[in-house]
Amino acid sequence: MTIMFLVRGITQVLAINLSSSSSHAISGIAGISHIIVGIAIVLLFISLQKSTSTTNS
Repeated sequence: MTIMFLVRGITQVLAINLSSSSSHAISGIAGISHIIVGIAIVLLFISLQKSTSTTNS
């Protein structure tokens, strides 16, 4: 995800014209990365909930 932010930022700062498909590919990879991070956060909270419920029992 960070790499895609870097790539997108460099292309915008240097005013590099990307083809439509390249631009969509960068956006797609960044979107998939955001989905993976969201799933990881949900799994983290599930893990925390399980660990606190076993500690209280």
